[in-house]
Amino acid sequence: MKRIILLFIILFAAFLGTWTYRLNTPVNRPDEYAEGYDPDAGAWWKSGAVAVDDDWRLDPEIPLNYLPVPGENELYMVVDDDGKIIGYRKRTKQIDGSWLWEDTNPDIPDNYEPVEGLENVYKVTAEDGTVTYFKYIRNDDDTFAFVEVDENGNVIGKNRDATTIDGAHVHITGNIYSEVNEHGVVIGYDRRVDNGDGTFSWVETDLPELPDMSAMQGDMELPSVSAGDTPTLDTSDVDAMAQKMAEANAQANAGSTDVYNIDITENGGNTVDITPDTPTVINNGDGTHTEVEVVKETKNVDGWTTTYETYVKKTYDDAGNLISTISEGPYEVSSSQNITKETEPPQADRSQKREVLSEEFSRVSGSYTYQTDIESEVFALVNAKRTENGLQRLTYSEDADQMAKLRAADMAAYDMSSGDLPTYGSLGSMAAEYSVSTAAPGENLWKSIPRSADEIHTRFQAIESSRNTRMNEKASKYGIGIVEQNGYYYICEVFL
Repeated sequence: MKRIILLFIILFAAFLGTWTYRLNTPVNRPDEYAEGYDPDAGAWWKSGAVAVDDDWRLDPEIPLNYLPVPGENELYMVVDDDGKIIGYRKRTKQIDGSWLWEDTNPDIPDNYEPVEGLENVYKVTAEDGTVTYFKYIRNDDDTFAFVEVDENGNVIGKNRDATTIDGAHVHITGNIYSEVNEHGVVIGYDRRVDNGDGTFSWVETDLPELPDMSAMQGDMELPSVSAGDTPTLDTSDVDAMAQKMAEANAQANAGSTDVYNIDITENGGNTVDITPDTPTVINNGDGTHTEVEVVKETKNVDGWTTTYETYVKKTYDDAGNLISTISEGPYEVSSSQNITKETEPPQADRSQKREVLSEEFSRVSGSYTYQTDIESEVFALVNAKRTENGLQRLTYSEDADQMAKLRAADMAAYDMSSGDLPTYGSLGSMAAEYSVSTAAPGENLWKSIPRSADEIHTRFQAIESSRNTRMNEKASKYGIGIVEQNGYYYICEVFL
């Protein structure tokens, strides 16, 4: 189990590192020909100022494998189970409130004209009338480049002399080499041929099928990782790591049909519980079908429980491509006063409480099982996010951790998710009671079905109030408790 957890942390770090590198590394794209190019502003993928928020995951109209493109409005990457980008979709809002989806490719500038009969070859006309041709190349690792070609699609100025292997060629297997540009992006494959006179030449070829390395993945040596540390990953292991990540994600999501299940605790004990139903599929008789999903939302506000329903309709073509989406609602379907639950909180027996925090933790912890592996993963993800935002990393605090675990246990004992707990009250009062020094204590609470560390992290980052608590620049210490009881996780993060 420990090996799997270490692997998951490394995979996540590799994923973040790969995307951070790609978003800050330009590709060989001739922007000077693109219409409206601003050399001072730079291209969209070079912009490091735009932060992608995770709250898009909470929009039921957006499929879970559609990832937003940083800095682009309503443009999404379509990602397969292995994390590979298989296409781009852009959505446009219609007058009736529906969204129209269409295929697009943000890599291709508007003034690039496809050359008929030549795949991925584009004609570019400059303002002075000069005509240039470029071939668009995209690799399996989602890097791409434009290579200058002639009107027939032949690469211009390619070095054919292979007597001395230049720095633009990287050996793959046998006499096969990949050709890379100045940015390290693969732009083709060459075979090194012996001319019989002591010289060699490059001949264009296709990438041969390589041996299956999956059998070797189980023998990979993993570096040791402790909570809060970002591991260093050898780039030769990236492909194997990506495969492991895909398998782990598939196992985590196996059998799950829900879009999200959230219990959001707000100030004053008001809560929101959102639970989707299984979609209904309708055959439209024209080669398309529509999936109708009813998302039920229950709010407990000021002693009243109100249930709303929102109908989410997604239409697909016969190939399974998303064509359009629209949401109708929310509609109120019921409302009732719940005096007992809202105004008469459960009464706790506080007579057994210890006066010292560590002694109280010893008294309580024996009755509960904590998800320590997931807790460590969430801690690492929080610190990675803070580092990404230019904030200091949090340090483990025994006081914060014990308070978080006690509060999670209290939530489990009384089946509730509230900042004012029956045994310990608010976090501030608990810190004062146990003489824990802090200027501005903060916490995040969640009662949920069992979730992975990534799902817990994503949920807290998607909600503004909990995200602000996590990204508070004054916070320096961290603790987390996750108790599993009666099929639920009771989660508490504490910041000091």
